[in-house]
Amino acid sequence: MANVLAAIAAQIHQAERHSPASRSYVRDLSVLQRRIRYLHVGAACCQHCPRSVNPMAGDNGPSSSKAFFIDHDRFLFNRSNARYHKACESHMLFVQQPRRSLEGPPMPQAIVLTPSQLENPDLGQPHRWEFFDRHYLAEGDSWFTLAALPGGNLLQELHLQRSSLVINTASPGDTLSHIVEWRQNRPFVKLLSERKFAQKWDGVLLSAGGNDLIDAAISRDGILRRPSPTATTAGECIHDENLELLKRHLSFHLEQIIELRDARKSPNQGIPVFLHTYDYPTARPAPAKLVGVVGVSGPWLHRAYTEHHIPDALWSPLTEHLIDWLARLLQELKLPNVTVIDTRGTLERAAAGTTGDSGDWLNEIHANQGGRKKLAKRWAQDLHRIVG
Repeated sequence: MANVLAAIAAQIHQAERHSPASRSYVRDLSVLQRRIRYLHVGAACCQHCPRSVNPMAGDNGPSSSKAFFIDHDRFLFNRSNARYHKACESHMLFVQQPRRSLEGPPMPQAIVLTPSQLENPDLGQPHRWEFFDRHYLAEGDSWFTLAALPGGNLLQELHLQRSSLVINTASPGDTLSHIVEWRQNRPFVKLLSERKFAQKWDGVLLSAGGNDLIDAAISRDGILRRPSPTATTAGECIHDENLELLKRHLSFHLEQIIELRDARKSPNQGIPVFLHTYDYPTARPAPAKLVGVVGVSGPWLHRAYTEHHIPDALWSPLTEHLIDWLARLLQELKLPNVTVIDTRGTLERAAAGTTGDSGDWLNEIHANQGGRKKLAKRWAQDLHRIVG
């Protein structure tokens, strides 16, 4: 065992002397080294831990439970504990990689952290970069942040085949123009493309375009117009010239994100980028709420349709028209190594006129937890297919 560890250490030393392209190889070797050391040290590694047991015990024993490893790691990464035992860091692997059973293992849940938590583990969950097989950078709107308070987001429901760390720079209300504005959105731009700060990512996850579409629908000089009293189609409610301007706006800023990815000094040139098409909300008086009571934002489409005097009978066809238009725009851009995940039709629609949780929707434009789980499964399919 010692000879194997020494050989891996020599390979790591040799690889580190070469170009930055060998970073992922070094990382993989380091993970392998920790796994072998873990098996070799066994119970002795845990002599200072709250539960001095052998983590490699039988599958049905308490020592193999996920709860054991979580408690174990809380102890290890409590920096005020004088008995902090550095050798135990290897156990972190097993939080993300539960033991397999004959019935088939649950896929490990992605760990989602903010940039500040990545830089300072004491501020959040103490998960180290090198303990994960896959690393994703996420940016976007409230589908990646909070749909309400309390609430959750799509990223928190991701279960992937490989242990995965997601660094999330998303903000509620984010638009595409803000995502690419380097003066205002330093974390995303810095982590993606600035040579001295950027990490090497396995992919970029984006939830973008939805807020731009809604803002344009709400605006009095936006994409909607008051239809004639005899209007029978969604197209009669749309200002075609302004919709074309929105198309140019979205296309330009999506291309800007790809330019950031492929910048000359970026370590992430050509990595996969993932976008989604959202789903069909029901325009209704259901705002985002604080503790389920006080409305803090929205409703959005309900307001837009009411202010533009859209007939009730056209609300659902108009919503479908706009969501399909955005999906078609994203799909037809054909940007290099960009995957558009078609999430339309994933969620059960909310009932018209409802003011809260209905179908798979928490409020007018955000999915509830059941809906987010469905969306996350759809995302996971393409992440597995492309990244592995």
